[in-house]
Amino acid sequence: MSPIRSTLPTRTVVPALFAGLLALLSPDPAAAGSATYCIDGTSTGVGWAFSLECESGSVPVGGGGVENGAVPAGASCAVLAATFVDVVNVTSIGGWTASITEDPCCFEITNPDCPDGDIRLTVFTSGLPPCTVTPSNPCSFNPTVTQVTGPVSVDGSTWGSVKATYR
Repeated sequence: MSPIRSTLPTRTVVPALFAGLLALLSPDPAAAGSATYCIDGTSTGVGWAFSLECESGSVPVGGGGVENGAVPAGASCAVLAATFVDVVNVTSIGGWTASITEDPCCFEITNPDCPDGDIRLTVFTSGLPPCTVTPSNPCSFNPTVTQVTGPVSVDGSTWGSVKATYR
């Protein structure tokens, strides 16, 4: 019996098989970790710092800070959210990125190497202990940030469900 032969040259078949295997073994880009946070209230003018971690420890810690007065007292939640996004994107290491959501007072933090649901945001403000933001634990930093977990209608406006406070 004769061996089975491909009608394609070997140099075409082997790379194609390798590419297919590589695609099967590669992480799904849609599975990148993300978390959405909303800010409630206006700025107090107080500076803050934050850290971003993958609870699994699979990526470098990210973070940054904002000096006192950088966001003036009375500035809107949209200004605070935009500042958070800017600082994440400017100081980012390890793949951390952020963007404003449809609600200008909310932002999404992502990391392609962090499993979904594994992102941990901790905020630090002078005189207060560090606070890790979760759906059931909003944190005061300047003013309050809460993690949202999914769409829900609040006063006719869909923005997210939280287990604590609504804006």
